[in-house]
Amino acid sequence: KLAETNCYKNDLLLGQKGLPALKNALKFYNIGVSGVSPSVVGITDLDGSTDEYRAHIEKGVSLFDSTVDIASLNETDAFYWSVLRNVLSEHHERWDGSGYPEGAAGGQISLAARICSVCSAFDTYTTSGSNRDRMTTEAAFDEIKKHSDTYYDPVVVDALGLSIDKI
Repeated sequence: KLAETNCYKNDLLLGQKGLPALKNALKFYNIGVSGVSPSVVGITDLDGSTDEYRAHIEKGVSLFDSTVDIASLNETDAFYWSVLRNVLSEHHERWDGSGYPEGAAGGQISLAARICSVCSAFDTYTTSGSNRDRMTTEAAFDEIKKHSDTYYDPVVVDALGLSIDKI
């Protein structure tokens, strides 16, 4: 739902081609978690993740690469699937370079992955979990805003802030 708000269609200029690809990526970005022990999946702290949990990135990319041959696709389909692959491989990278698996920073991280990172955090904060209570929309945004320019792209965070009342 967050990806459908006007903040991502207009403020970040995803346009006609980018929004469907982003919406698809947001459905499947964590597909690699299916290969991780359930006892590890519930980790919610921003810094903590075990080597096993971190391996979900590689597992997701590996599954994708064994299923989709981007080079064999037409330009439109290749774009669509490339967005998903970028999100699979980059959604735990951080704006300041302290993320994983590559330690990419800023513009080295695809826009789709930067949006996914904020969407994922927002969803985590506003959904009840086994070891946390659900936050209000405002509290979740405040928590994300605290990490703007370190974990999250400040432009993406600002775009979320402009659309928070539509969520």
